[in-house]
Amino acid sequence: MSTGTDSEDLYDLIPIPNAPVHFSIDDGNMAQWLFLDMSLAHNLIIRGINSMWKNALSVKSDDVGAFSGYALSCLQFVHAHHHGEEHVVFPRLQAKLDMGHNIEQHEAFQEPMRALEDYMTRVNKGLEEYDGERTREIVKAFGDPMVEHLRDEITTLTPEKLSVFTNEELSETAKAFQEHIKQLGGFFTLFPFALMAHDQRDAPEWPPAPAPVKWFATNIGYFVNRSYWKFSPYTRSGDPQTYTK
Repeated sequence: MSTGTDSEDLYDLIPIPNAPVHFSIDDGNMAQWLFLDMSLAHNLIIRGINSMWKNALSVKSDDVGAFSGYALSCLQFVHAHHHGEEHVVFPRLQAKLDMGHNIEQHEAFQEPMRALEDYMTRVNKGLEEYDGERTREIVKAFGDPMVEHLRDEITTLTPEKLSVFTNEELSETAKAFQEHIKQLGGFFTLFPFALMAHDQRDAPEWPPAPAPVKWFATNIGYFVNRSYWKFSPYTRSGDPQTYTK
């Protein structure tokens, strides 16, 4: 079982059982597939929050724009992930499971997320001076309810609970979610963030985006905002990295 949590991290990751997982939508056990897909996606968000927390006090003056850009890319991923859940995944699961609590929890972190997003946007545009201590306060105010939600939500998506659906039903849900991902855009922000917040040791073939999308994000999209990704926990080749002042 892999957690990949660093000793300096604020929040523990969601454990990934039997890592490394060889991830294929055609494996047949779609309840396990969807559970692992959501667990891995949630860990991207937790790593992004941990990276903001860990690096907030060390950001050099000429890296403030890059750091705020990295933070905004992480939040863009959060928006996209939860939009997909609310509009693609949960309506399908609601047919046999109660997803109401998950949607209610989405509302619980909206205000602190807006506060972090507004602050980072102003910093990024040069409208407000960057303050590392204040950043940590805002990140934690957002991270506490966000990570609690990510952990709680996974308990509603276990293979045992998803087993009330047929493989065909869950496969349709997974494929609809993949189609949603392809339409998101964010090739210069959202996708590079996701690829470099993922520990490839957990699942080498993940995320389940089409190969051309992964190639573009890694080989072209990465370079558009290259300075952002020095704050990512991993390089574009998958090696762990640490931002140094």
